Amino acid sequence: MKPIYVLHISDLHLDHPLPAYGLEARRERRAELIRAFDFIVDKAVSFGVDVLLVAGDLICARCVSDSTLAHVAAGFARLGDAGVPVVCVPGEAEEYAGMAALLELAAAPNVHLFAGDEWSAVEPIPGVSVWGVRTTGRNADIAVLGNLRLEGPGVHIGLMHATTEDEALGRSIGRRGLATVTSAQLAASGLTYLALGHYHSVLNCSAGTSTCWYPGSPAHHDFSTRGERHVLKVTIEDSGVEVSRTVVPGRSHRVIVIDVTGKTADSIRHRLAGLANGEHCLMVQLEGELSPALSGLPLRLEREFASSFFHLSVVDNTRIAAAAPPRGSVESAVARRIGTDSGLRTKALAIAFSALEEVKSTDRREDRSVG
Repeated sequence: MKPIYVLHISDLHLDHPLPAYGLEARRERRAELIRAFDFIVDKAVSFGVDVLLVAGDLICARCVSDSTLAHVAAGFARLGDAGVPVVCVPGEAEEYAGMAALLELAAAPNVHLFAGDEWSAVEPIPGVSVWGVRTTGRNADIAVLGNLRLEGPGVHIGLMHATTEDEALGRSIGRRGLATVTSAQLAASGLTYLALGHYHSVLNCSAGTSTCWYPGSPAHHDFSTRGERHVLKVTIEDSGVEVSRTVVPGRSHRVIVIDVTGKTADSIRHRLAGLANGEHCLMVQLEGELSPALSGLPLRLEREFASSFFHLSVVDNTRIAAAAPPRGSVESAVARRIGTDSGLRTKALAIAFSALEEVKSTDRREDRSVG
């Protein structure tokens, strides 16, 4: 069999509202999503793939612009000129407001959209059947993959926007409300490859003789994703299926955690200054205890260092430390004697509370005797 080359993408969410960023950053980030789409089209052409699979959420339907839809249509047309068919399924972001836009894009001769609730197939190249189904909340409680019945010889590829059951962990990958693929269903499906969308990080879900992957989102939309972004190049041969990752160029997103306990404001500022990069997006999670005098520091840091990054978000998970007792007081003397020994502190508190209850009880008895 001649090798079959597939490019598998999902969850680009073109024209996403990007609420995690400031207004000016949003405009540039949306332009970066468009550039990620252009990169994907370029790679599909340069790789000479036999088909581009889009496993849902290509656009963010509630806010996608006409100009972005026209840009996607032009990209699909360029793929058509290069002899590359495009096969798509809708995702959550397109389900209620985006079907009309997707159907318009699918009017191109090289584009096919699976818009029905039942499995159907299209043959983008001879000997290769791509099976797809529209999977949303309407069929979330149905074993959708279990209902697939393959027909005919050749290579069979599935295309879904769905969650997957991680049976080893006893949990679902992705949000509920979509059809769920289990490893048992996948192993029994007979599919050579199942292209999934919805989960925003690369994940291998293969089972039995069926290879199955999520490519993850090709671009960051907030700080919930980490590291490089990818699309997947899938090579299908008689000897098996090989999946390789292609890095999609994009803006660096990083999350760091800083424990502020016992640290000065200057030391925290020094740490942020060492990370400064005007091209990067950074989320700083502050944890631990802040002295009362530094209670406003998290907000000040975000303002002070905003210009040092493309986007900076400071998340305040700190707690304010209790004020130190006055020097020379009984409380101060007790605190010095206890020191940092948590076990001793617990025992001392237990004795103190017991003594306090005894004092209160004595006071009540005295009050009654006076009356």
